[in-house]
Amino acid sequence: MFLYASGFFSLNMSEKSENEPLSDASNSSFVILGPGSFTNVSNDESLKNIIGENNNVEISPSKRDSIDSAKNALSDATFHIDTDVQQKLSQLIRENYQLKETLSQNNLAIKTQLNIFFMWQQEVLKTHETHKQKFLETKDMILKLRSENLNLKMQLEKNSANSSLGNGNPLECVNSGFSLLEKMKVSNTEIEKLMADVKKFEHMNNDLQKMNDKLSLENYDLQKTIEDSKQEILKINKELKDVEKENVYLKQKSCEQQSTPPMSLLPNSEARMQISNLLKQLEEERATVAKLKKELENSKSNSGNPEVNKNPKDELNHYLNELNEMDASFEKQSQRINGLSSWIYLAEENLTSRTMNKTDDNQIMLEIDLLKSQLNEEKNAVKKTEESLQDMYIQFNRILKDYNELEEKFKSLQSQNQNMEKHKSDIENLTIELELRDLKLKEKEDEVTRLRKTIGKLNLECEELAILRVQADVYRSDFHDERAAREKLVGEKEAMAEQIRLLETVIRELEREHPIEQKQQEENSTPKSPLETKNSRYVCPKCMFAFSDLKLCEEHVDECIDTHFYP
Repeated sequence: MFLYASGFFSLNMSEKSENEPLSDASNSSFVILGPGSFTNVSNDESLKNIIGENNNVEISPSKRDSIDSAKNALSDATFHIDTDVQQKLSQLIRENYQLKETLSQNNLAIKTQLNIFFMWQQEVLKTHETHKQKFLETKDMILKLRSENLNLKMQLEKNSANSSLGNGNPLECVNSGFSLLEKMKVSNTEIEKLMADVKKFEHMNNDLQKMNDKLSLENYDLQKTIEDSKQEILKINKELKDVEKENVYLKQKSCEQQSTPPMSLLPNSEARMQISNLLKQLEEERATVAKLKKELENSKSNSGNPEVNKNPKDELNHYLNELNEMDASFEKQSQRINGLSSWIYLAEENLTSRTMNKTDDNQIMLEIDLLKSQLNEEKNAVKKTEESLQDMYIQFNRILKDYNELEEKFKSLQSQNQNMEKHKSDIENLTIELELRDLKLKEKEDEVTRLRKTIGKLNLECEELAILRVQADVYRSDFHDERAAREKLVGEKEAMAEQIRLLETVIRELEREHPIEQKQQEENSTPKSPLETKNSRYVCPKCMFAFSDLKLCEEHVDECIDTHFYP
């Protein structure tokens, strides 16, 4: 509902005159009171334009691209984030997009309702102006009827004076009576027209009331939609705050990771170095065991020494026992080595699938310590076997030592080269990851700024909705005032209709009191005394009180009618 003039119409038909009955001086004017609020139409149109400009909130394709890029960035993040957080962020982005679309749809619906309200306001103004014109016309007609009634009363007084004196002609009396009847017929037709106009006004008022009821229902629906949109805006604000908190948490986490990259990388690189060294040591131990087996076979084949020829059976038995012991020890060592290899593979898998957590680092260090202890045990066992084999195979020690030293040097060089290459690749990967994280942080900061802008726009829209609610309350109060004024007008119209009926009854009674045939009979018959005619001539139509003087009767009738209609 909008501001429109609530005109208060009042008809005060009290006629109180002492000297001149039904004169213009005694008539109270037909008053039209109005606060003059029609000047506010231009202000309402400017407000409409402002609301239309502010409500043009639409999601541009750039924003949609930014939302998609944010989703892709969250999904393609190199640093490890929980899947629950990723799903929550994607769900929040989708809900934000859906809520923006619903807000745009609500804005379009509010625009259409505003246009309907402005059209209704223009129609109300037009109908109000037509009502004004019709009421002015009725006022003019009532004034004309009053003047005609005054003329009729004057003519009746003249006729009564002439008839009382006996100086008037009968033809003139008849002509004057016919003229009075014609005038009364004309007045009756005009009164019927006025009654028809009053009925039309009543139908128009009923139509306007129906329109007002419909518009009030639409206003109620709009208020509901406004409240729903406010609740949605509050939800969006809460979700945006949660998103901001999560972004701040992620920023802090990434900053911590950036601030302490060497502390987190050093244990990783050391663990890898230790595991690679352990693997190399295991391979070396396996190679040495294989070489020792070959040397034992060669020693068996090349048993041409004099010491061996002395006691061949005893030495063979001794060698067989030692070989059996060595086979058993080697089987145990192979089992232990397989267990160590399984432990090492598990450690490698843990390192590849580890997420930068302190608990995982501690577990990995514990596993590495276990591997070191097991390898030390294996080294001790191998040393024992080597000592026993050195006692048996002194002739092969030098060759084996030289060969082992050369192999160790070669392997150490290879391991150093491999470690250098691994370090280079790790450093390059870390630099790439840091750059990607910086880009993602920048994108998130841009998203946060965009979300803050949208929050500001939504807050402005909330303020505009509060203004619209205040306007709706004002329009509701104006509507109730106008309805009360209309009910008052209906009562005044009924009072006018009753007064017109009373005037018709007065005219009919006057016609009954002064028929033409009775006048002729009175003229032909014996004239009565003037006192008798005066005593039985003037009677009040309401209380049937008789008067001898016309002025006294008129004053009494005015007072009697006023007390009836306006107590």
